[in-house]
Amino acid sequence: MKAPFLIGRLVFGGFFLYNGINHLRNRKVLATHAQAKGVPNPEL
Repeated sequence: MKAPFLIGRLVFGGFFLYNGINHLRNRKVLATHAQAKGVPNPEL
């Protein structure tokens, strides 16, 4: 019974880890998008 919960936690955590790394890799594209939306100083 513990295995499905462990697998679920790993998949869920992997999703957030993947998206966090993606944000760091595509920082310039995301900053351009944020600037278009009116975010002050999006390069930070």
